Amino acid sequence: MDRPTARARSTCEGQDSEWPTKPASAAWFSPRPPSVGANSITNASPDQVSILPHGTDKQSLNGRIDLVPSYNACEVSHRTLPGKGYPERGPAPIDMFRRWGDSLQAGLEPSAQHPTRRRDVARTSEAVSQPRLVRTFSTHSRGRWMNILYEDLYFGLSDSANEYNQRGDDFVKSYVDINSIVNSVVSGRRTLVFGPKGTGKSALAYYIEATGPDGEHLALVRDASTLPLADIPNLQTGQPQGVDRTVTAWKFLLLCNLLDLVQKDEACHVPNARELKRVTRLLKEFGFMGDASGKALLQVSTTTVSIPIPRAGSIYKRESSRSLNIFSLIPYLEDWATKATSLNRHVLILDGLDSIFLNDSRYDESLSSLVQASYLLNQLLSKSTSSGSIVLLLRNDVFSRISMRLPDSQKMRDDLGVELDWRVLSGAAGEKSPLIRLVNAKVSQDAGQTIRVLDYFPASIQVGKKGRWIPTLQYLLNLTRHTPRDLLRVFDEIRAVQAEGSFQSSGEVLSRQVIREGVLRYASRYFVNAIKNEFAGYDAGPQRAQEALLALQQLSVQTFTRESFYAQLNEVNPDTGKQTDELLRLLFYAGAIGNLVGTDSYLRFYHRRDDSTLYLRGSLILHGALCHAWNMPFSI
Repeated sequence: MDRPTARARSTCEGQDSEWPTKPASAAWFSPRPPSVGANSITNASPDQVSILPHGTDKQSLNGRIDLVPSYNACEVSHRTLPGKGYPERGPAPIDMFRRWGDSLQAGLEPSAQHPTRRRDVARTSEAVSQPRLVRTFSTHSRGRWMNILYEDLYFGLSDSANEYNQRGDDFVKSYVDINSIVNSVVSGRRTLVFGPKGTGKSALAYYIEATGPDGEHLALVRDASTLPLADIPNLQTGQPQGVDRTVTAWKFLLLCNLLDLVQKDEACHVPNARELKRVTRLLKEFGFMGDASGKALLQVSTTTVSIPIPRAGSIYKRESSRSLNIFSLIPYLEDWATKATSLNRHVLILDGLDSIFLNDSRYDESLSSLVQASYLLNQLLSKSTSSGSIVLLLRNDVFSRISMRLPDSQKMRDDLGVELDWRVLSGAAGEKSPLIRLVNAKVSQDAGQTIRVLDYFPASIQVGKKGRWIPTLQYLLNLTRHTPRDLLRVFDEIRAVQAEGSFQSSGEVLSRQVIREGVLRYASRYFVNAIKNEFAGYDAGPQRAQEALLALQQLSVQTFTRESFYAQLNEVNPDTGKQTDELLRLLFYAGAIGNLVGTDSYLRFYHRRDDSTLYLRGSLILHGALCHAWNMPFSI
């Protein structure tokens, strides 16, 4: 049974009564020159016709033509409101257009005076004269003029680093700067960026780096996942083992990378610059600067490393020996960093701190010491004339967990932190939700015109064997972990299917076949692999993670218990079965499973609330995207 087109969405929303069997594209109203007179339009299809109220001249709209509502046959015929008694053919009930025209001529915004379509059409009791017709040359939907096809929209790439490297111009053009976060980070006012995985923390870092040459800053993004995080507390700094030693190790590493960035700025002035260059050249030779610093740190974890002192400069004058423990260089590195001045800002950004294995408490000392070292260095830099700052990109839950180890954690979060979180924790916000606003802004900035992505979709989607209809936005969000990355991938997979042209088009609204094929590709190609990637760095190895996913798939049901998962996992590999609780916990953090609380009306997924914890004794539920990928029946 056909549903109304996207244009009738606001009129028909929420009605589940009998829908007509006519295709949505069939028009009951066609312009007839004899009855329309001087306003007739030849060769105009219903999708190329806009209806204006009498007395409204198109040229008098002063560039506000995008505010003119357009109604096709579905919106003004009896097919939109079944059972209302409107005739098969005849004049359209459009007294709403007269009121809209009056408000326009009075200089008021139509949105302030124009009642909702559903209420207005329902209250219309008499037919009015035939509306004047205006020919348009672009597809129109829900009150906005759109001349770009869905398959031409740009949703970006899955990985912001790849998008930055491969499609840099598109990446910069379509980047959405929410609440001016870019400026607050570049200026040094915010040095901690929080957000769940996939919320755009890396995109923020690469955007700042990409726009540096054309702006007033230079940025360097370092990937912390390449560092031996668990070994950093063991680095031989000359101090006894403990938090202070770990903080010192992180200070050394951060200062090395910040000074590496400072020296790339030809306009930057540093006292004793020649001595700095000699020292940094030695540090690079030992591997403490650049992408290979992880290997050098592993060496320091087993032995003490010293470097020869240059026979000139302040270090030579102050030190008695001819060699120096590398960590004894920290006071000199701090002095150079705080005295570096430039008209440009220098921003060191540390990314790669949101891997799932960081939920392991063994990393708590290393991560908390990193935050403390960064905090202390930023305080030192802000008190001086320095042009530099250090920014950490962290998951909310990781910071919450290590905050017990940080004496000033709440001050850090309140004064120096900024959130990249697109969720609405209190519930759904519809098309005004931050996620949808982000998607609309991204495609609009790339296209150079205002676009509402959901205008290309039908109002609702039919799912399940019983043919249950649910709102399109709810259907799409349920396939994601409520992150920009997931939602953009859904839209992009659907775009790719539409671009192939394998399915017959149904006009300006995407067909159900295109949407279903795109969703299946998203679930099987992207989502399953995204869950697997969450296990990168897992100590038990990728094989254990693969066996856990195989056990989930072989359960063949959406809801299950710890006991049923253990039995299935034990069949796959008895040794892996011993790690049931740990694997379930990691699957929960990855967003693959959640808790089913009470009835099926309340789900507890980690990606929906950071403070959620897995309850192993209760009912567990598989994410809907995995059900799609594995062809499982699901109802939630």
